[in-house]
Amino acid sequence: MHAQENKAIARRVTDEFWNGGDSAMLDQLLAAGYAHHDPSRPDVRTREEFKSAAIGLRTSFPDISVDVEAWIAEGDLVMKRWIMRGTHEAEFLGIPPTNTWVSYSGMTIYRVTHGQIVEC
Repeated sequence: MHAQENKAIARRVTDEFWNGGDSAMLDQLLAAGYAHHDPSRPDVRTREEFKSAAIGLRTSFPDISVDVEAWIAEGDLVMKRWIMRGTHEAEFLGIPPTNTWVSYSGMTIYRVTHGQIVEC
C-alpha cells in the first residue's frame, strides 16, 4: 500500500476510536496478530489487551480527545505526534478518580501491512 493510504488507516484509529468512541472499528483495523510496544504498559501486548486497556482509558476519561500535531508516513510506517486531554472521572490503573483535567503528549509509530495495523 502507498504511504498515504497507510496514514489514512492510522488516522481512523484517532478519529473513529479515540475521538469517536467506536471500539468495534479496532477489530477491523488492528490485525489479529497485532503487537503493542509501550514500555509504560508492559501488560499490554496483543490486540485484545490493547482494546481492553484503550477502552478502560476512554472509560476513565470519558471526555477524552486526541489532537494530532504531526503525521509522517513512509513505506509501511506511520508516525503521529499527539496530545491527549480529558477529565479523570473513573478509576485508572488503580488511581481513584480525581476529576482533574489532564493532558499528556506522545508519539506513536504504526506499521501497516495489507490495510491493517500490525504493530505500534
